Amino acid sequence: MLFLSINLGGMLFAIPARDVIRVLPLVELREMPNTPAFFSGIFPYEDRMVPVVDLQMLTHQQPCSRRFSTRVILAKPAFEEFCVREIGVLAERVTDAFEADPRSGKNPGIHPRGAEFLGAVVEAEGRSYQIVHLERILNKPMKEVLARENRTS
Repeated sequence: MLFLSINLGGMLFAIPARDVIRVLPLVELREMPNTPAFFSGIFPYEDRMVPVVDLQMLTHQQPCSRRFSTRVILAKPAFEEFCVREIGVLAERVTDAFEADPRSGKNPGIHPRGAEFLGAVVEAEGRSYQIVHLERILNKPMKEVLARENRTS
């Protein structure tokens, strides 16, 4: 399976390419007042606004650095409760793709609360990558914020 390599807090993670619609350069984000710290803001994409979640804020409680290799990964959320067609995921050092067999992944043995989107650890090219399941990235409180934002539009 093809994975997109990202770096969060100095650690390597992998996003299955099948979950990615498009990888965009870092765009100017419009901050939204009274939203949790993990929401970086929104940006226009085609005919709609897309909310952006800072993946490093979720994993390391620090915002992504604004680097040349920082990208917005456009993904389709796995929920239909409200009218968000895509979600943007902000991540650092989005530069490479690699092949790995997800069935060979090993359970990390630790499953922190609030990080249900983190999966098995796979090996590729002599490095270890923890899989990020984008379809699990939004937990119930996050979905409620998005639902609230969409009801007011």
